[in-house]
Amino acid sequence: GIKPLLDKIIDYIEPPKGDQNAPFRMQVSSLDYDLHLGRLLIGKVDRGKVSVGESVSFVESDEPNAKKLNGKVKSLFTKSGLNYEEITECVTGDIIAVAGIETTSIGGTLCHPTAVEPMPVIKISEPSVQIKIEANTSPFVGKEGKFVTAKALQQRLEKEAETNISLKITKTDGGGYIVFGRGELQLSILIEELRREGYEFQVRRPEVILKEENGIKYEPLEEVIIDVPQEYQGSVQAAMSERRADIVDIKNIGDNVRFTFHILTRNLLGLRSKLVNDTKGNIVMNNFLLKYVPFTDQPEPFRKGVMISLETGTAMGYSLNTIQERGDLFIEPMTPVYEGMIIGIHKYDNDLEVNPCKERQKSGVRMKHDEITQTVLKAIKPLTIDFALLFLAKDEILEVTPKSLRLRKVYLTKTERDWSKRANLTDYAKKQLEIKYS
Repeated sequence: GIKPLLDKIIDYIEPPKGDQNAPFRMQVSSLDYDLHLGRLLIGKVDRGKVSVGESVSFVESDEPNAKKLNGKVKSLFTKSGLNYEEITECVTGDIIAVAGIETTSIGGTLCHPTAVEPMPVIKISEPSVQIKIEANTSPFVGKEGKFVTAKALQQRLEKEAETNISLKITKTDGGGYIVFGRGELQLSILIEELRREGYEFQVRRPEVILKEENGIKYEPLEEVIIDVPQEYQGSVQAAMSERRADIVDIKNIGDNVRFTFHILTRNLLGLRSKLVNDTKGNIVMNNFLLKYVPFTDQPEPFRKGVMISLETGTAMGYSLNTIQERGDLFIEPMTPVYEGMIIGIHKYDNDLEVNPCKERQKSGVRMKHDEITQTVLKAIKPLTIDFALLFLAKDEILEVTPKSLRLRKVYLTKTERDWSKRANLTDYAKKQLEIKYS
């Protein structure tokens, strides 16, 4: 059982050092939200004690002009397993949740009104990547999701913003939402959570957050720390070199090697999944925003073209058998497809329109049995959220449902895609295209 481990924790971990009789003080390290009580401030009591009904003050930081809020403790909770258990009083060392102060600031100090002594503030890294989330507009909208409307999506994202303060969510004029996060991994987790809860929506291509000061454009630079077995250090160095990363430090720690790199956020996108594959999962990788540096022009990373469905219907093995010679497929036979849906990666850098719904025509002409029955399809390339987000081009969308992930073009028909690329397209025509797909 786990009892010996718990006993060792008691033996080796030092008890709280705070003064039990000193005025109450606690640093807020996390947030939660309750529909009836509002915001819950979570932290470990540094000193003193507090009871339900007592007055408290919240200070956002240890700066002289920091914002200060006064209130009363409406309720106190502590964790019992995965659930909250209500208590009336807490003491030094307890990890508690306090209801009664409405704030979204993590790192601030909750203390007694007569002894306002803020603790050093906890700083959270700024978001470095953004994506746009919208209600689904594909021909298959509503077939697989439980929550498909823009209103349902809005309520869920607003709820996420209440508790996950590391994400910033803003509404756009077109009805979508821009979600700012600390890397594509955090955004991928949010997308997967929404998907598992039954939401159906679409996502645009991730973009790095840029800043502009005095007419100069700046981009984020991150520090990456990688722990990997020595046998894979060559793979890590090669991958980081391809991404134009600067090596800062190398240390041998037992049989492992610890690398420290500085790399631009835009070059970091997609790196985690590549390194996991290269090292067969034997990697520990951490990154955080270091600073903003002047923006430098770099060529866009090369990406092959895609194969786009020309028809709406069901993909047939007969047609896929021919299409697979042109590239790698995302779909299997009997998969529903629609016009404008991306079904695979083309061998070359141009997009290719194909018909995956074509069946073998019946004929009275005698044919060899092999030509009729034998269809040998290669293994498909499965779509994952991480891969799909980083594969997207500017004119493509990721459709997310509880059951499926689909890639599609913004404009579904070939004619509309050709129109959108015309230099002399009128403003009226552009507006009509935007209205149709909004």
